[in-house]
Amino acid sequence: MRLAEIASLRRQWALVVVYLIAFSQLVLYWRAGESYADFLVFAATIWFGLLVLLSDVRDQGASVDSSALRRLPEFSAFLGYLLFGWVLSALTFVARLYDPLLHLIPLVSMLAFFLVAKVFRLKTLLAVLCISLLLPLQVLILRFTPTTILSVWSADLTSLLNWFFGVQSVAAGTYVHFQNTWIYVNASCSGFNVILLTLSAFVIFYCMFFVDAPPDRRTMAKLVSVGIASLAFSFLINSIRIFILSLCVVKPAPPLPGFLLNFNFWHDGMGSQIFSLAAISFLAATFDRFVLSEQPSR
Repeated sequence: MRLAEIASLRRQWALVVVYLIAFSQLVLYWRAGESYADFLVFAATIWFGLLVLLSDVRDQGASVDSSALRRLPEFSAFLGYLLFGWVLSALTFVARLYDPLLHLIPLVSMLAFFLVAKVFRLKTLLAVLCISLLLPLQVLILRFTPTTILSVWSADLTSLLNWFFGVQSVAAGTYVHFQNTWIYVNASCSGFNVILLTLSAFVIFYCMFFVDAPPDRRTMAKLVSVGIASLAFSFLINSIRIFILSLCVVKPAPPLPGFLLNFNFWHDGMGSQIFSLAAISFLAATFDRFVLSEQPSR
């Protein structure tokens, strides 16, 4: 009984530390300003999935056999404390917000939690580690994946939207030309960020709801359909953002309220994140409607 009480205290203490780490990292991104808005939304999505899974671990902790606590040597908890200390040091002394150390914080925090709490549900551990890897993977994918084709498609669709609403424009590669100005659809405007965010949210939802029981063939077909539809919607919603940006630079300006023609708000500001949230909301709605609605209670 004494061992079970100690295990429960360890789990609760480790979970509190993880909550504080998540809050600290998100506050850092928030205070960095609009330039890091993409990282803020992405990190918030990842931490949401992780904390939901860790809450399940906490709720199920009482049912873990105390003999399982002996599967790792005692010094493993000390290693977990050291990892927590490394995370707190990285949050305190990191010199730049784009430092790679910040992207490893969720992964290291999860390793520290499982070493300290000594929870032995392999499926949950694998799901948590999979979600934790999404943030560093995002950085690597954004760095090394060519996005020119997405930029060209975004420019073409933006020009089509302009034509539909009576604005004369011509798409030429990654540029959209107007009568007296032009816009350039670079990698950050190609929609790749929104697509990656949607894909990561899909992985998180899958880990949250199918960590214990894998889906059958019918459910897997629905998952694939929902994933493809959500990725397509992410590209479309980003093209609508580029269309709004084009309205901000075209002369004469269209008869719209001034706050809707603020280029910086839609390009780097929180207005750009409205479309990221719309993409995640679409994924969540379709996931719930077509996948979870016919599943047994999870």
